[in-house]
Amino acid sequence: MSNTSFWKSAYQLFKPEEPLTTPEDLKVFYVQRENSPVDKLVSLLEMEDDPAKFLLAGHRGGGKTTELRRLEQKLADKYTVVWIDTQTSLDRYNIGYAEVVVLIGLQIAQAIQSNWLFKKDKLLDALLDSLKSVVYEDKGSHTEGLGVPEFIEKAGIILKRGLTREVTKTLNVRPVLSQIITRVNNIIKAAEKEQEQKLLIVVDGLDRHDQVTALEMFSSPLLIELNCHIIYAIPISLRYSPSFRQQGERI
Repeated sequence: MSNTSFWKSAYQLFKPEEPLTTPEDLKVFYVQRENSPVDKLVSLLEMEDDPAKFLLAGHRGGGKTTELRRLEQKLADKYTVVWIDTQTSLDRYNIGYAEVVVLIGLQIAQAIQSNWLFKKDKLLDALLDSLKSVVYEDKGSHTEGLGVPEFIEKAGIILKRGLTREVTKTLNVRPVLSQIITRVNNIIKAAEKEQEQKLLIVVDGLDRHDQVTALEMFSSPLLIELNCHIIYAIPISLRYSPSFRQQGERI
C-alpha cells in the first residue's frame, strides 16, 4: 500500500472549509487555539446584565463557526441559544437588514412554537401578524389562511430567494420591521421570565457576504435593537472599514 493510499481516508476527513458543528465532531476533532474567543465571550456574557451585542470578525474558513458552536455548547445550560444561519436561509445575492430582521423573527417563532408561549399567549400571534404583513407585500407570495408551521415554512422559502427590492424600499416596510423588533422583544422578555434563562442569538453567515452588502445591512440600527445578547459573524474587511467604525459606535 502506497503512502498516498494510506493517508487518503484520513486526509479527506479534514476539510478546513467545513466547520465542526456537532458535539461529537467537536469532541473528536477540535484543536484548542491560542486566540480562541470562546472563553472571553463566556466571561463577557456572564458579566453583562443588559443585552450586549458582539461582532466576531475573521477570514472565511478561519474557524468562526466552529468557535461559535463551541460557545453554544458551553452556554447550553445557562442560555436558550437560537442559531441563525444566513448562508443557508437567505439568498447571498439578495440580502439586506430587512431579510435578517424577518429571519430572526421567524427563527424565534419557530424555536418557541411548541413551547408554553405558543399554547397560552397571544404574543406569538402578534409577531406572526407583523411577519405576515411583510410577506404579504411580496408579490407572488400566497400565505393567507396558512397555519403557524405552514406559514413559517412558506415565509422561509420566500426569504431564501429574498424579498423584492420593491418591498424593502416602500415607506411602510421600515415601521413594520420596527414592529417586528418590538414584538420579538415582548416574546424575549416573557420567555426569559418564564424559563428563568436568558436568550442568546447567534447570527452566522454574514461574513460570507461582500463588504458593501455587509455594510448596508449594518447601516440600520434595527439589527442591534433586540433586547437579548446577540453575536454576529462579520467579514474581517468590515472590521477595518472607516465607514463601519462610525456605525459601530452604536454596537
